[in-house]
Amino acid sequence: FIAPAQWMNDPNGLIFYKGVYHLFYQHNPYGEMWGSIHWGHAKSKDLVNWEHLPIALAPSVKKGEEHCFSGCCVINNNIPSIIYTSIGPSKLPSTGAEQWLAVSHDDMITWEKYSNNPIMTLNLHRNLDIREWRDPYIWQNNNIWYAVLGGHIHKSRRGVVLLYKSKDLLTWEFLHPLLMGKDQKTGPNWECPNFFPLGNKYILIVSPHRKVIYTIGNYKNCEFTPNKWHILDYGRAFYAPNTMLDNKGRRIMWGWIKGG
Repeated sequence: FIAPAQWMNDPNGLIFYKGVYHLFYQHNPYGEMWGSIHWGHAKSKDLVNWEHLPIALAPSVKKGEEHCFSGCCVINNNIPSIIYTSIGPSKLPSTGAEQWLAVSHDDMITWEKYSNNPIMTLNLHRNLDIREWRDPYIWQNNNIWYAVLGGHIHKSRRGVVLLYKSKDLLTWEFLHPLLMGKDQKTGPNWECPNFFPLGNKYILIVSPHRKVIYTIGNYKNCEFTPNKWHILDYGRAFYAPNTMLDNKGRRIMWGWIKGG
């Protein structure tokens, strides 16, 4: 898949909904370079033939947005809901990121941002100084929503994935760091976390700005016990992967293939 024109990067919001695969992606509709990040949108019935749809999210400039960074899409009480990282001139990626919500009432063609955004701010962490906080990945278990986000704890020089929970996608509680890197080999900052079950284990994937890495471990009572880290792809082009489940129970991974 490629955008109809101009810049694209991370795949976002991957979801199978009403018999159709939906793919969102980071997109600059105004030029061939990164900037003014929107959410592009396309759909497919077979993962091969794609129909381009209207842009799903554009920065709300009047509300202080400059970019709609990566995130995910879930179905909440039959309502398609996007949760993404909002960035602006006064909300810098390093120190001021917020998490925003948008919903669709017309089968994911148009999207309306929640009037009381943000739904998550850095104040959730109390005295923990989180930097480069972004890329929510969300799932539901026993009627409770859970989210992981990436970043790092200031001055730690180690990436971290943080765990949260909510009953309604609107009010969130920070639980604890799900996992922090042990040394600089796993990178000083983690982007695009994905956390999901596969068989009787859980997989955590993070993107530390260069290679994509993953670890397999056990998850119980909101605690993750990892094993060794592995490189997901040894090439130079694969980055910011995202995963989804389809109606056949398949875990499908998508990646941004960087241009040369």
